[in-house]
Amino acid sequence: MSGFLFWSLPLFVPLISGYVYDITVLRSEELEDVADKVWGLGTSIDVYVLVYGYGTGGEDKVLTQRTSTINNEASPEWNEVFRFDDESDGNGAYEKFLFKLYDDDSITGYDINAPDYLGETDFMLAADITNCDDVFSQQMPLKDAAGYLFVEITKYGCESKATAEYLQTLPVEEEKHDGDCLVGDIMYQNGQRIGVQGDTCLDDTKYSGTESICIDAQVKEVEYFGDCASEYEGSECHQQGKVGERFAAVCLKGTEEEKKPCLSGDIMYSHGDSIGVIGYHVVLMAIRTEKKPCLSGDIMYSHGDSIGVIGYTCSSDGNTYEGTQSFCDDGSILELPYTGDCDKEYEGSSCCQQGAPGTWGGAVCITRDCVEYDGKEDGDCLVGDIMYQNGDSIGIQSDTCLDDEKYSGTESICNNGKVEEAEYFGDCGEDSPGSKCHQQGEVGERFAAVCLKDTEEEKKQCLIGDIMYSHGDSIGVIGYTCSSDGNAYEGSQSFCDDGSVLDLPYTGDCDKEYEGSSCCQQGAPGTLGGAVCIKRDCVEYDEKDEKGKKDKKKRRLLDM
Repeated sequence: MSGFLFWSLPLFVPLISGYVYDITVLRSEELEDVADKVWGLGTSIDVYVLVYGYGTGGEDKVLTQRTSTINNEASPEWNEVFRFDDESDGNGAYEKFLFKLYDDDSITGYDINAPDYLGETDFMLAADITNCDDVFSQQMPLKDAAGYLFVEITKYGCESKATAEYLQTLPVEEEKHDGDCLVGDIMYQNGQRIGVQGDTCLDDTKYSGTESICIDAQVKEVEYFGDCASEYEGSECHQQGKVGERFAAVCLKGTEEEKKPCLSGDIMYSHGDSIGVIGYHVVLMAIRTEKKPCLSGDIMYSHGDSIGVIGYTCSSDGNTYEGTQSFCDDGSILELPYTGDCDKEYEGSSCCQQGAPGTWGGAVCITRDCVEYDGKEDGDCLVGDIMYQNGDSIGIQSDTCLDDEKYSGTESICNNGKVEEAEYFGDCGEDSPGSKCHQQGEVGERFAAVCLKDTEEEKKQCLIGDIMYSHGDSIGVIGYTCSSDGNAYEGSQSFCDDGSVLDLPYTGDCDKEYEGSSCCQQGAPGTLGGAVCIKRDCVEYDEKDEKGKKDKKKRRLLDM
C-alpha cells in the first residue's frame, strides 16, 4: 500500500506501549530482468516491493505491505512510507523486517502471468535500530539475485519529546483505502498477505510454493520460497503429495507425539479426521494468518487439516484404488487426487467396488466378503457427508442478475453417480417473496448474484464442498441407526444457519424417501453414516468382525 497508513489516536499520548516503525522504500538499482534472461525478449521490468513485518505474537503474525509498481525501469524509485505499529497492528512487538522484489507481468503486459520473483534481502532486525527519532539508512543487497534495495527506517516510542510531538501530528480520522480484498468475511488490506501454500520440498527444510496477496482489490498468487525450520521451529519439509500440488509439502516435527487413530465401521480415522488414512498426526504447512476453519458434518477442522479420503475406482490388483483427499482451505473444502492401497492403510483389507466406478464412495476397503456393484442400480452421489439420490438437485449457484428479480446461473444435479451442472434461470420473487436480485460480485462469477430483501439482515451462506447453500437451506440427511421394522431410521438433518451448519434430530423412512429401498445397518449403530437406504442386499454390521479388525490394528500399531 503506497503512502501512509493512518489510524485514530488520542489527542495527547504521554506514553505508548511498544514502538512505531516508519519504513521508507527509496529505490532499487542494478536489478536483473528474469524474464529477459530466460526468454530473451528484451523486455523491461515493472517492479514492486513487498514489505514484511514479523511480530512476536506467533508464527502467523506477519503484516505485508506493498509499494506501487514502477513500469519499465530497472532502477525504480518509490519513496513510499509504510508504518508498522507494535500496539495497534495486533502482531506483538515487531522483531524483524524483510523485503521481496517482483516483476509484475514482465512478459506480456497482460494480467495472465504470475509476477516474476526478482530476489529478496536479508532480515533487518528491529533490535539493531537502537535510537528513536533518528533516520536509519540501509543499502541492502539481494541475497539470491543481482541488485540492491535502499531503505530508511525511523523508530518512535522511546518517550522522547520528539516522539510525543510527532504523535500529536497524526490525523484523528481513519483513512480508508481502495484496493482492499474481501475474502469470505475477512477484509485484507491492499498488499496484505492472505496465505501460503507449499507444494514442493527443495531440501530437508526449504520448500517452494505460492503466496496469495491482496493486490488492487484482487487476490493474486506469486512464487514463494519458505523454510520450515524458521517458520515452525524444529520441523522439516515432507513431500506428502505430488510435487507441485497445493499443500503437498508439509512441515513436520520428528518428535511430535503420535495421536491415536479411531476405527469406525470399515474406515480407520486419523486424529482429527472424519475419514482417512492411518498414520501419524500431520500438521499441514501453511504460514497461518487466521484462516477460517471448515465445518464438515458435526466436526470442525482447522485450516490445512486433512478431512479424509474418498475412494472412486478399485484397480485390477484388488488392493489399490483411485479417489480424492479433502483438506480444509480457508473455510472451503479443497479436493486433490489421491491413490491409496487398502492393505497398507488397513491391514488385511481389500478394495471392494460397491458402487459405480468413478463415483464418490464407489470404492471402499473392507475385510468381509465384497458385494460388487452389478450396474443395475442407478448411481447416487455422495457430496461431503451427504448422499443424494440419482436425479436430485444438489444446489444452485447464481452468478448474474438479469433484472431486479431474475437471475441466471448453474444447477448441480446428481446424474448416475456424477455431479453435473446445467444452465439455470431463477426468479428471486418466486424463490423468496419480496426479495430482489443483488449483484454482489463480478458478472458470471459463482455465487455473485444473491436474493435479498431490502429490510432483512443479510445472513451468511454455507460453502460445503463446492456447493453454496443459502441461509435456511437443507443440506442433507445422515442416518445413524436403523429401526427394527427395516425401513425407518434415526439420524440428523443439516441446515445452513447464518454461515454455520446446524444439525437437528431426524427420523426417516427409506421406502418413502427412496422407493423400493430398505434400511441397512452397515456401520455401528449411532455412528455417522451407520444407517443407509439401499436396494441391493445388505451386509450388516458385525460387532465380532469389528473386534477382530481392532485387534489386528492394535498389533500393527505396536509393531510400528
